[in-house]
Amino acid sequence: MYSHVRALTLAPTAVGGRLVSVRVLRSVLLAIAYYLDAADWSGAFPSMPTLAARAEVSVSTARRAVRALESAGVLVTELGGGRRSEPVPPGPPSASAGTRAGTGFE
Repeated sequence: MYSHVRALTLAPTAVGGRLVSVRVLRSVLLAIAYYLDAADWSGAFPSMPTLAARAEVSVSTARRAVRALESAGVLVTELGGGRRSEPVPPGPPSASAGTRAGTGFE
């Protein structure tokens, strides 16, 4: 997987009036590849801060790199997503409030 990313021919790309270097594009793409499902190369859903930290760039630079990779046809993103959870309705505190199950911490 990583060898495929390294073998891609990339070019510096202007996004939002700023140039994104090949090094940054490759670094962000390698960071995305780290989160892919190894079986079918799908399912990478890192947040922008996580992606930026892994690629060792700022969040805004990671965002520009993702947009540049999209415009080059190397990457396809889906809008939306994020964490989905059901809200827990407020209720009376349980008898075990203040302890975490199975940890022994109080």
